[in-house]
Amino acid sequence: MKNIYREWVIAFAVLAFGLFTIFYLIPAQIEITEEYELKSLSPAFFPRVATWIITGLSVLLLISLFRSPGHQTKDTRGMTVGDEFRVVIAMVIAVIYVLAFKYMGFIPASCLGLAALFFLQGKRRPFRLAFLSVGTAVIIYLIFYYLMKVRFPDGIWLR
Repeated sequence: MKNIYREWVIAFAVLAFGLFTIFYLIPAQIEITEEYELKSLSPAFFPRVATWIITGLSVLLLISLFRSPGHQTKDTRGMTVGDEFRVVIAMVIAVIYVLAFKYMGFIPASCLGLAALFFLQGKRRPFRLAFLSVGTAVIIYLIFYYLMKVRFPDGIWLR
């Protein structure tokens, strides 16, 4: 399939998935009770925001494709085997992070997951690696916990 047609198919598929998620999946699968209205953000808030952003980006892609009909995108150099391997390793790290999140809690799991991802991207100095991973996890925790009133799992060890 030519690149231009592939982009149209991808844009329409992402748009359809986004609309399906906004209008069916989120309302059907995320239970919203009255207690969330006053104490903290609704459990559906972040999925809605992320889905609206993704849907909006697919609309922008469709507009850009519509404005340049027949424009053939240049075939650029594809990913090397090493690049593909790093993508697979990053997905494995993400799966391990999600599994560890429940048992370790947010901050320890995030520090280890971020350190592994930074290491995968070439950050090799130990002090910088530790500073970036711990600092990022702590800043995210503070923003979500204190400003947005969103609680993260403490993990089994901290109970």
